[in-house]
Amino acid sequence: MRCPRCGAQVALGAKFCARCGLAFAGAVPDADPNLPFSPTGAPVSFAPPVVNEVVAPPSAAPEESQPDKKSGKVGKIALWAAVEAAVVAFVVSFIFFTFAGQQSSKWEGNGFGSAEAAATGYVEALRSADPEQIFGCYAIETLAEHYNMQAALERAQAYTPTMSGLPSETALGARINATTFAADAAQLVTAQWAQIGEMGFDPTETVMFTEGGNEAAEFYDRLTNTFTTEYLTSILDIEISNLEAIDPSVAQVATAEQFQRTMEATREIYGADELVEIPVLFSAKTNPVSSWSGDYILYLQLLRYGDSWYVSPNISNTAMLMGIPSTSGGLTHR
Repeated sequence: MRCPRCGAQVALGAKFCARCGLAFAGAVPDADPNLPFSPTGAPVSFAPPVVNEVVAPPSAAPEESQPDKKSGKVGKIALWAAVEAAVVAFVVSFIFFTFAGQQSSKWEGNGFGSAEAAATGYVEALRSADPEQIFGCYAIETLAEHYNMQAALERAQAYTPTMSGLPSETALGARINATTFAADAAQLVTAQWAQIGEMGFDPTETVMFTEGGNEAAEFYDRLTNTFTTEYLTSILDIEISNLEAIDPSVAQVATAEQFQRTMEATREIYGADELVEIPVLFSAKTNPVSSWSGDYILYLQLLRYGDSWYVSPNISNTAMLMGIPSTSGGLTHR
């Protein structure tokens, strides 16, 4: 089966999604003290908040076909499968393998002197549309070397095949983990780029095309219009904010003991010396097909290793607390 939040495949009977940490219905009682709580009192998802693999959104299940509509429905399903594969390959594999070719020895840069500098530096890197600058902000090799898989297993209370990531004690294991975290970063960048480019529809919904029509070609034009760097290079008015200024009620929840346990568990899994989460405000050019404003909030998770701060290649706990889907890359409108 698949997680209803992030679409990752999960084992039957699993209590939690190993990708986004969502607790499945009936798996954990509301009174469990180890869970963080939302403003409504319901438990919100928790560890391991390590995004494990790039998973395509689930395809729409074919309905039982009527005899006179069978060929049309089969054609739609086949066409969507092809488009879905092409989209995933374009927006994730292109970024990942292109940059891998440019910088095969190391992904991350030297880090930043503070969490605020890392947060601001990352949005400035997005504005540059330069892949080396963007991926250089992320903790990839350092995170891979310090990744504590045992802590992740203990937090999830399970192991599933979707939990990519290996013990980091060997050079090969650390290198495989670095490749995984680089792919996670690519997925975040893709999601943020799609949000800023304003696709003009809900990117989590399946889009069907009529067999023999022009919808696929028109949709492809929208994709190419979305994934153009002009929206990234238009970013301006970058400003560090705080949760209290954005939503005081959620800020209060974030100070609760349960949520702080989640933050500490996340830090332990990443093997970081310190972990903080910061919202960054900025504006950008809007897509003509969109009705949204061009004002955004990006909820970032920052990791400190020694004296250097990096962006985490995973969606922040604060973003999940705010109800922002993992498919958004932690970016939302304000």
